[in-house]
Amino acid sequence: MNDAAQRNVHRNVDRQAATDAHLEDPDHEAITAVIDHMTDQGSTITRGAANETEVLERLNAVAEDDSGELRPTMAALLALGVYPQKFYPLLFVTVTSHPVADDITSMEGTPRICDGPMPLAIDSAVTHVLSLLRTHGPKASPGAEKEIPEEALREAITNAVLHRDYSTYSRSQQVRVKVYPDRVEISSPGGMKASRSVDNLAEGRPDPRNETLVRLLSQVRNSQGRYVANNQGIGIPRMVEAMCSHGLPAPIVEDTDGEVVVTLYRSLYNPE
Repeated sequence: MNDAAQRNVHRNVDRQAATDAHLEDPDHEAITAVIDHMTDQGSTITRGAANETEVLERLNAVAEDDSGELRPTMAALLALGVYPQKFYPLLFVTVTSHPVADDITSMEGTPRICDGPMPLAIDSAVTHVLSLLRTHGPKASPGAEKEIPEEALREAITNAVLHRDYSTYSRSQQVRVKVYPDRVEISSPGGMKASRSVDNLAEGRPDPRNETLVRLLSQVRNSQGRYVANNQGIGIPRMVEAMCSHGLPAPIVEDTDGEVVVTLYRSLYNPE
């Protein structure tokens, strides 16, 4: 099997049943909110459904396991679970601080583990990284800004969570955020899908690896009141716009060694 075919094998594993989970494990208030929002927006997700279970099946929030028993899917637990790490212990975001620019071993303190459902994990990671960055202008000033715009940082971390490889092979790996004196690196396990490359990321064409996770998170709000995902393929263009509007270099995206790495520079710095 060639590399492109191998990458497509790992598509949509997020809709597989979580074999150790039960239908009670997702946050049903959150699920109801998603269904209500979709209905308010004109979705026909509930049309002709005999019961809530049928609606959940349409959402790919539940699926049958190998024995035919209905269970929550990985996507439902990651997006709407109470604590998905009960079933996927290592699926979280880590944030580490490195005082030496070219030395990954120069880590200060212990890694910050950002867990819980992915909307909370993303919020936690963004908040912690911002706390490690310098502020331009008086901190109490309404015009004070972090040296990397929050929008670019949030987009990079969100994209890493949405589009990483969730196959069995990669579930021991985390989305990693490393803060260096000159940059922040966000690493997402798994290379890009066969249909995507560094060269076509800015096209604004949605093509998610984890379709169900993206769909669910496009209906869930984060701490800012915005939807976690938009599925419009504009994450990279948004990052570029946010960085450039702050006089910073555009993000650098690399697809190498089984992971995608996005680099956001903290100051005007030419990596070449």
